[in-house]
Amino acid sequence: LTAVILTCILLVTSCTQNPTTTTDSALPAGSPSPTSPSITVDPNASAYQPSIAVPQPVANYAFTENAQNYFVDAAKGSDETGDGSIDKPFKSIAKAKAFIQPLLANMQSDIVINLRAGTYYLEETLEFTTADSGCNGFDVVYRSYDSEQAVISGGTQITGWTQVDKEKNIWSASANGVISRTFFVNGSRAQRARTALASLVNDPTAGIMKTDASNVLEGMLEHTNGFTSTDMKWADFERQSDMEMVFVWGFHAPRIPIAEIVNQGNCVFFKTTDLAWSVFYDKRAHAYGESFHPFNSLYFIENAYELMDEPGEWYLNRNTDTIYYIPREGEDMTKAEAYMGRLEHLVSGLGSKAELISNIRFDNLAFMHTSWAQAETEEGYVDIQAGFYKGAGPDTVSGIRPSAALEFQYVRNIDFVACTIAHIGNCGLDFSTSTQNVTVASNHVYDISCNGIMLGGNNDSLDYNPRTSQYTLIRSVDNLIIDNTIHNIGAEYYDACGIVRGYTYNTIVAYNTVTDVPYTGMSIGWGWGHGTGDREQTEKKYPDGMFSGNAVLCNRIDNACQILADGGGIYTLGRQDNMLIAGNYITKIGEQGIYLDNGSGNITVRDNVLLDVVRNFVVRGHDNTVVSNYIQEAPYADGIQPEFGGVLSIDYTNCSDALRD
Repeated sequence: LTAVILTCILLVTSCTQNPTTTTDSALPAGSPSPTSPSITVDPNASAYQPSIAVPQPVANYAFTENAQNYFVDAAKGSDETGDGSIDKPFKSIAKAKAFIQPLLANMQSDIVINLRAGTYYLEETLEFTTADSGCNGFDVVYRSYDSEQAVISGGTQITGWTQVDKEKNIWSASANGVISRTFFVNGSRAQRARTALASLVNDPTAGIMKTDASNVLEGMLEHTNGFTSTDMKWADFERQSDMEMVFVWGFHAPRIPIAEIVNQGNCVFFKTTDLAWSVFYDKRAHAYGESFHPFNSLYFIENAYELMDEPGEWYLNRNTDTIYYIPREGEDMTKAEAYMGRLEHLVSGLGSKAELISNIRFDNLAFMHTSWAQAETEEGYVDIQAGFYKGAGPDTVSGIRPSAALEFQYVRNIDFVACTIAHIGNCGLDFSTSTQNVTVASNHVYDISCNGIMLGGNNDSLDYNPRTSQYTLIRSVDNLIIDNTIHNIGAEYYDACGIVRGYTYNTIVAYNTVTDVPYTGMSIGWGWGHGTGDREQTEKKYPDGMFSGNAVLCNRIDNACQILADGGGIYTLGRQDNMLIAGNYITKIGEQGIYLDNGSGNITVRDNVLLDVVRNFVVRGHDNTVVSNYIQEAPYADGIQPEFGGVLSIDYTNCSDALRD
């Protein structure tokens, strides 16, 4: 790994204006719609020249004889006779973790668990506690040995395929008792069998994405607890309660389970679970608005054997424990490597205020194959934003945090370096409440059902404004997300983002590449302004300058907002004192290049390059400065709200081609 010294500019803005409340969806009625900005070029501007060093990524952990080294080999090791030496390795990671626990209190050097090449199938989640922490300033390191590659899998390999329908080329195999939503063949995700996709209808001026589902269902009408269709074939589907409806509306993509399909003579009635439909419509009252209806937001229907008609589609009959699959071109199912996700979590480090977890490093490991069943519950998956979803309880702006394959809270000095996180049925990596001095560097994160990387809690009373006595302990501070490659995010949950950063201090997101995302590339901050979003009210309620000193620097974001609306390449929420968004290269965004949404305050946006975006900027909140970016004429005018105090300063003087290049 080549280490490069990375640098940035830190700017300070002042607070002088007060905004008015706005909604969290489209620009409100009556908002100014200025003509496209008159762009001028500063002939004296040069390429972006940062001046202050950013922490560099941590290099791969070098094998050293000074450390205490133990070895694990999934193929040749033994948990009964192994002693952890290179000649007599353990077989499982759990055994090695338990073996070193008594040694940690007296550490005189790093303790390294070296995983030899191979796949380590987990029977259960690897759970880390304070007893697994490094001590005396040393780290416990879990790494692939030397140049080998260890894969930690929460899946089950599926073999023994036979062709059961020659005409459609459908093959089947035993699912080995696994119940899953994810299936991967030869390193690629398979698609649960579904209908054709509805046509997407976007209105960028209103921040609304809706659908025309006439090619999905004939004669669709909305009713209580579901809807009807004149297409009678659905009444003959064998396992109706396996099926799921997927909707797209604005920045939301709910998934609602079907309870049954009732033949009513001249039509069929798609009845959903009562609880899911209730949550669905309760969310509509809060955010969708009266313009939302199922008939103009249905995107497709999924998960029935009768829908299998395309290569790469699959279906699991849970009653007969049989998985069905149509191979893609070139796939030989007698030789294919096929896996179903089985576990929800691969690694869990859920500390507490009393028992922090610290000084653990994961180096050059691959984490794969999980599944998450939230959408199949009685309440379904009714999203709020950025993977957070609404349960059946009281509605809150914070929502319920989505599940992750790798999950941590109340941690210190935990590093993920040069790892691969792929083929995941929930979010990839999540550090939530009380995350401090964490480094997420040089990882490859892809083929993820929900968000790629999450860092920083989202609870207003806990993470945003902890009581004074708990301030230092609880806040998330001094973290680094740097040099990661993140792509093909939101494979199931389209409201997902490449990076979600919640309530943090002094956290840098820099030099990452985020591509191919259905919604926002990077969602930075939380809170929607906390009530009125007024600066003076916010400062009175939260006088500590919470949520400050962060930066988003020199990232490349490409091909975001592919499906959902009202997002952006970089999207912000909430007051973020002295935050800098600079040096980012943002291209091919289906919505805004940079979007400072409700409550966003005290942010400076400068020296960014925005190309091929639907709208360059939306700026709300208060006391934000947008200056000296490279932009082009966009199809839609920027959404600037000066009457709400959204902009302290905005300048359409373009930087030179040198900055762009």
